[in-house]
Amino acid sequence: MSEGTRGGQPVPTEGSLSASLHTQSELVWEGLHAHPFLRELSGGVLPLEKFRFFIEQDLLYLPEFTRCLAMGAAKSRTEAELQYFTAQMQGTLGMEIPNQRRILGRLLELGAEDHAGGLGMAPANVAYTSYL
Repeated sequence: MSEGTRGGQPVPTEGSLSASLHTQSELVWEGLHAHPFLRELSGGVLPLEKFRFFIEQDLLYLPEFTRCLAMGAAKSRTEAELQYFTAQMQGTLGMEIPNQRRILGRLLELGAEDHAGGLGMAPANVAYTSYL
């Protein structure tokens, strides 16, 4: 299966499995890129409070994700699987969560409202993490 390029990005060649999958997902891809949050973020006009909310929700999500990874590690059948899950856990706990805390701190310095984690998980976040 060969691919061409468009704007420096790979574009599947007509008739390939990649082309078929690309076609099937094109509407979803376009919808994701048209989402107001992403448009505002990429345009540099996302309100500070929206970004703070996103980071706070991510900080509530990430421990749940890490617990899911821990279950994967516990159920690993090979050493390679165990290494994968533990590496992902270490990255989330050691890098991603601390990074999001730093970003939240910076947002608060910039004037975002401090909820001190008191808002809890938003319904969409609860729904998502319930299926991890």
